[in-house]
Formats: sequence, structure tokens, C-alpha cells
Amino acid sequence: MDTEAAPAPPPHRLRYYGPGDYATYWQIEQAAEVIRGFDPASPFEDVNSILELHNARLFVEAGFFPSDVAEDDRQALITVAALTRRTVARWFNTLKDENLTEMLTKVDWQYHEHLLDLLAGLGVFGRCSAAAMLTALEHARVGLGDMLTSKRLVENYDTTLRERLLAEPGRAELVVRYYLEDDKKVVTFLPASFSATDSRALMEAYIDSSEPNPNYLHLIAHAAIDSCAGIDAKLVLKARRRYDAIIKDFFHTTPGIKTGCAVAISPTQIEPVTATLNDMVIEYTFGEAWLESTLDFPSILNNFQFLLEFAPQDGLLTLPAFDSERRGLELAMGLNGAAHYRTGHAYDGKDRATLLQTVMYQRYLATKGIDLEAVIRWYFDEHLPAEYGVEGFVFIASSPTANYLERSRNLFAEMESVATQFKLFIEDGEIDHDLAAVGADQVRYRTIPSALEAKYAYATDHVEIRTILHTLFSDQSHLAYINEDLRGDNLVELLQRNKVSYESLHEYQRPLIDKLIELGAAENTGRHVRLKDPGLFHVLKSLNDYQAVAYHHLSGGSRTHVDTMLDAGWLVTRSSLFTDAEVAYFNYNLNSTEFSNGPKLRNKYQHGTQPKDGGEIQHQQTYYIALRLMIAIVIKINDEFWLLDVEKKGQA
Repeated sequence: MDTEAAPAPPPHRLRYYGPGDYATYWQIEQAAEVIRGFDPASPFEDVNSILELHNARLFVEAGFFPSDVAEDDRQALITVAALTRRTVARWFNTLKDENLTEMLTKVDWQYHEHLLDLLAGLGVFGRCSAAAMLTALEHARVGLGDMLTSKRLVENYDTTLRERLLAEPGRAELVVRYYLEDDKKVVTFLPASFSATDSRALMEAYIDSSEPNPNYLHLIAHAAIDSCAGIDAKLVLKARRRYDAIIKDFFHTTPGIKTGCAVAISPTQIEPVTATLNDMVIEYTFGEAWLESTLDFPSILNNFQFLLEFAPQDGLLTLPAFDSERRGLELAMGLNGAAHYRTGHAYDGKDRATLLQTVMYQRYLATKGIDLEAVIRWYFDEHLPAEYGVEGFVFIASSPTANYLERSRNLFAEMESVATQFKLFIEDGEIDHDLAAVGADQVRYRTIPSALEAKYAYATDHVEIRTILHTLFSDQSHLAYINEDLRGDNLVELLQRNKVSYESLHEYQRPLIDKLIELGAAENTGRHVRLKDPGLFHVLKSLNDYQAVAYHHLSGGSRTHVDTMLDAGWLVTRSSLFTDAEVAYFNYNLNSTEFSNGPKLRNKYQHGTQPKDGGEIQHQQTYYIALRLMIAIVIKINDEFWLLDVEKKGQA
């Protein structure tokens, strides 16, 4: 039987990705070959060859040369690369309305960005009509979203682009991303003629369309009111109702995966608490013997901090969402609003767990005749004066006969009252309740001060500290995997689980290890690479896990490391009761000062706009959330006074 040879695949074209992308380094030799093969007397005619030549010049101009190239060859490459500018410019100068479609149709998708840059930079948009140019780009499979990344294209073809945006409801996704998406991969532009009225009309048409994407509906449903973007309360509510309907229908027709958590109290368990994973459900079991032995009020609060792990390390709350918890695909997938609190699977899991544990513990204590709010009142009325000599705090517990709506309102009010009292005490050394009443306003958690100087240290954007944190802790680090026998979720896990010799590292991995060694985070013993200095590692891990370091909890050696990093510009210190991450967590739950996608519980319950259709169950859940937040505040206040007491005794 006769057979025909399969056609050869098209050659892999060169593309310059910039100095921060490893793909750039893999193509250095290919870039040099393209420049060496350039002949000004025989210029290219097709668009892809021209764009590849342009990319090759970008390599040379950025200083990327083969490692073994001689100095004479380097200079020759620089000279030839300079000549390619004229060839590329001449090719683009031949473009006109009549030949645009023919000349651009076969452009490789990876060159769309460079094509738009050159069309703008070489004046082609200025001399070609909107109809001809946009038709040619559509034939070249350059989408409308890509077109909006070119400022000059948008400026030159303003009204035509506006008409194309409004032509289909699905194009509202481009507008939603422009106004609402966080961490945009590229900068986009909207036509100047595209008004707020246009924006609202397009988004409303999208909400009403047959198959809107739930991710975009979610962004609109949790957007902040913005008249410039055409987003008002009615549009937000409409998006929220459509989103809820789609999600409800999805789970009604699609079987899901059972996930979640469960809590139980064991009469026979010796350990204070155990956690097991059973079919994607984490089961927390608390030993009844431990709970029975810790019914005194100080132990109850300690159980929240350490047993339930609200703040088991250095007084830092575990409750917030942290950047380090989002990994791999979770970082790449989905849409996040610019004013959204960034959660994720890890946050959702611990949020469910700590809330359910709070419910369990509160109900267990009730069976022993202990009201958890009475424990909080004891802390302020009795413990602070007796233990630290701090007088004047007042906490009014909810009435035993109050329903959950009344308890929630009272607890939110007391939460703000306690925060205000603490602020006055730190600022004035006493609590003037008349002054607190005169200046009563919504608490700004970010402004609640600390009496401790440089209480928290935070990483700056300095490239070296960011490199260290990413290399050590990120699952996207190039040092997490060497081979099937030497691997980990990140470099820390790799080095802790294995004895990794320097020689076993790949060539491209060694410069990163060399940098860690140079910066003092690792060392090569000659036999293997290992993390260096537990005190330094404690600081780095806290920066990764909690986005802050509690300076006054550190040992002397760890403080020395922090001081050195401060001098190097790697860290900066600030003094406040809460860390930045903790402030964000409180704002997300309580108000709309920082985020648009939170439950805004304080605002709703204090203003009487809480849900009306959820009944007592809805208010019960709110109460337990408020109780969790109130206990977190107690833990933070106690940590402050404990540290001040330690410092005072150390100076005595």
C-alpha cells in the first residue's frame, strides 16, 4: 500500500519573553542563529519571518548572547541586529488598506502582542482605516480583547471599537475585567466614547443573556458601587440573583464531591485533639478529659488560642487568608476582583473548621453552666486588673434571654467598644468613657495602635527577600523538583525530607542555591545542601506563613536577623495591635472599608439591614462568627499586655 510521508511540522518560531522568563534563556542560541542568517539584500516577505527577526533583535538588545560567543562575534551580532530595524520598518511601511488582510492573515498567535506594538509604533494605525484594520486583525485571529491592549489602536479607532463592544452581550466580559479584575496580566484600554451608561447596559445585557460565565457574574455581584463603571446597587443585586440561581441549578443537576469538616468529643481519647481525613472530610476529635480539666476561665481562652489554634505561634492569628495558602492552579485559575478579599480552598477549610469548633466549644461549655460571653467579661473585668494592673475596660455580655439577632447586634457593638477602649488606653494611658462616647464612630482596625515599638516586621518589595521567600516556600519554585526520588512541595520540604547534594542539582538550579547561600539562608556542607540557622528560618517562615514577624516574640538571634534585614531594606516595621493580614480579615468580615465581597456583618446588623429571609438560623451563624472575632480580639489584646509585662519585668 502506498503511503505518503506526513508533512513536516512548522518550525518553532523564536519569541522574546523578557528577562524574567526562563523560556527566554532556552532560546538564546536560536536568536543568535536568526541574526546570523539575516541578509539585508534578501529581506523576508511574510509576516512571521519579519516578527521573528524583530524578536531576535530584542534578544541582542537585551544582552542575551550564547555563553561561548567570542567578543568579535558579539559585536558582529550587535551590528547586524541594528540593521534589522530598517528591514522591519520597511515591511510595515508597505501596509495599506488594500493589502492588510492578505499581509497579516497568517500571523502566528504568539506574535499578536508584537504585531500590535509594531503597527502602533510604526504609524500603521494612523494611516489605515478602522474598517480595513479591524477586519484584517480579525482574519489574523487577533481578538477584541487583544486589540484593547493597544492604546494607540483604541485611540485611533475609538467609535468603531465602541460599536463592536456593544454588539454582543458576551463582550461585557472585557469591560468587567477592565473595571473589576485584580492582578491583570496585561493593561487594557476602553474607547473614550464608551460611557458609564454603555458599560451598565452591556453588563445588564450580559446578566440577562442565555449563558453568562458565573466567574464574571460573581465579579459584578460583589463589586463596589462605582458610577464611573456604571455599577449601581440594582445591577449588583441582579448579578447576585442570577449567579445564585446558576449555582443552585448546577449543584441540583451535578453530583459534587463531599468535602468539609466535622467535630466530635470523645470520652475515651487521651490526646487533647486529633485530626483525621476521611473521604475529603477533616474530622476533629477533642478529648473530653482535657476539656473537663480546663474549665477555668484562663484555660478556656488558652484553649481557643492553642487547642483550636486561633493563634498558636507568636500571637499571630491563623484566621486570615494568606497569600502562601493559594497554590498552583488556584493562583492561575478563576477571576479575582480588584476590591476582593483573596480567599481560597485553604482559607475556606480553616474558616469552616474554626467556626464549627467555636460552635462545639460554646455548646460544650453551656452544658457545664459556663457562658462564653461571661468568660470574655471576666477577662476585662477581673483578669486585666489582677494580672496586668489595667483598669477601666467594660464588656457587657448579651442577656441570657436574648435571641440570636439581639446577641449578634450586642456583640458587634461590644467588639467596637472594646477596640475603642483599647485605643484610648494605649494613646492616653487610661480609658475615658465619656470621651469614647463623644468620639464614637466605626472602628478603623488599621489605626488601632500598639504600645510596643516596631511590633511587626513586614517584607518589602526588595528583590532579594522576595527571591528568598519564593525560592524556599513556593510550590512554583524551580527548586521543588530534581527527580522522582528528590522532590517536594517546595524547596524547604525537599531539603527537610532528603539529603540533597550540590552535585545532584541541575545546572539551572545551582544559581538559585548559590544565591540562597550568598544571602545566608542555606549552606553547602560539602555533603549536602541544608537550611542554615533555625533563628533565621523562623523569621522567614513567619514572613511566608503570616505575612509578618512578631518582633517582640523572637529570640535574641532571630531579632539580630530581623535587624540586619531592616538595614538591608528587606523588611519594614510598623506598630499596631493587628498585623496587616489580620486587619484585612476583620474588614472583610465586618465592613466595606477595604473589600466589596465580604459579608459586611457589622454594617448589616448595626444598621438593621441584616438578612430578613434566613430566620433565626441565619442570625445564629452570624452570632458564632461574631463570637469568633471577639475571642480573636481578646487574644490579640492579651498578647499585647503580656508582651508589655515581659518587657517591664525585663527592665526591672
